[in-house]
Amino acid sequence: LSAELGGTSLNEEEELLMATVGGFEASYLQQVQKHVMAPLSAMFPSGATSAPSEEHAVKLLSTISNEFQKAARAGKRLYISVAGTVARAVHMFTKKCDTLVSRDAEAHSLSDGAPAPGQVLNVALFNRLHLVHTQLVQMLQTLPSDVREALSPCTKEMDAACEAILSPLFGRITEAFE
Repeated sequence: LSAELGGTSLNEEEELLMATVGGFEASYLQQVQKHVMAPLSAMFPSGATSAPSEEHAVKLLSTISNEFQKAARAGKRLYISVAGTVARAVHMFTKKCDTLVSRDAEAHSLSDGAPAPGQVLNVALFNRLHLVHTQLVQMLQTLPSDVREALSPCTKEMDAACEAILSPLFGRITEAFE
């Protein structure tokens, strides 16, 4: 190989190989990003005011799972890079859900009648966040510890988002019982 490369040393050969692989890796990660972002775009079209459907959440999870399965065949380095891309997508999912949360008084009021529209929206958002969180945590249990560590902040962020949705309403319920 060194004769073919014009007499380069082993370190130079390794650098050349890594540069070549790096280009392929960057292209691959761009494809992963496109694959993972597609379900997010479908979930949150421009001007969205409703919670994403369960089907959209399942599609996101399926896409994440598929990308991890493909990355597992390529090695640890790519696996961790894919985890970073997935972490950004999960963060975006959580933030987009958070922007849709109803924070007005009717979302936290108690009444004897039907739930208020804000309450219905918040419950739907909680359900989607909880679904993605539960399935992602289950998926992470089968993945290497480095990947779990890369996604741990995302699962904590989803926990916090779920708590932020329910806490005001549970606070009102507690006040009503006292």
